[in-house]
Amino acid sequence: MQRLKHLWVISVLVGCSTPLAYAAPTVSIDTINVDANANQPAQIKDPFESINRKIFSFNNFLDQNLLLPAAKTYQKITPPPVRKGVSSFFGNLSEPWSGLNHLLQGDGKASLQNLSRFTINTITTLGLADPAAVALNIPAPSKEDFGQTLGVWGVKSGPYLMLPLLGPSTLRDTAGLSIDTVGNPQSYLESDEIYMALLGLRVINTRADLIGVEDLVNGDQYALLRDVYLQRRQFQIQNTASTSAPASFDDSFGDEEDSAPSGEASSVPDQPAATVSESTEPASGQP
Repeated sequence: MQRLKHLWVISVLVGCSTPLAYAAPTVSIDTINVDANANQPAQIKDPFESINRKIFSFNNFLDQNLLLPAAKTYQKITPPPVRKGVSSFFGNLSEPWSGLNHLLQGDGKASLQNLSRFTINTITTLGLADPAAVALNIPAPSKEDFGQTLGVWGVKSGPYLMLPLLGPSTLRDTAGLSIDTVGNPQSYLESDEIYMALLGLRVINTRADLIGVEDLVNGDQYALLRDVYLQRRQFQIQNTASTSAPASFDDSFGDEEDSAPSGEASSVPDQPAATVSESTEPASGQP
């Protein structure tokens, strides 16, 4: 748990190191008490946009200059079956925490699936493969975190946030991060060296899976990443809270036009920012 505090301190210091003083927004109850979604005006869903954009630029700089080169080297020297095994290993570690969150959300069937899969895959392959799905036809339920559980319980998301190193989040999902670490088996390792090695492997392996995505991006990358994140989280929560996706769910990406600075395109493909968590997962996922 001490190493988590260190990570948060580093993240805060990185955020504070960017020149943000002139862009500091006014914080009020109305600013915080929102349920952000992609279709809202930027001033409602993203009142800290000026700060968030600078943090996004910093994260993107780290991604392009540190994480992406490392991921390319890793992809070049690591065979695909090995990378698949690494992904399966870390996915298996997340099964118990997903199972507990499914249970907290009232989905006992999915919770039992998570725990069954974790037991079978760990005993048979140490989590490096998925015999539970292949041989026993026990599919993986959706991956859940405590931020999603809070959303199912009716807690509003709060404004969108871009966290230093950790990537896209919301106020609610950021609060959920501290609880998610309880369910992360890596947090209980006594050796800091082993912990950091596993964390680095997880990040680089995930980034290697996303190589090429950045080539699809043109225009306002920040606005699209924000709206895709908010829409995805809304879908995850609403789909969990009901037996089917809500009829009101909108496939549009929201109002990028309102939030994009002049001279930038308003509708573009997604691009991952550099994070120390899985780039395909929200920051509220397990570290």
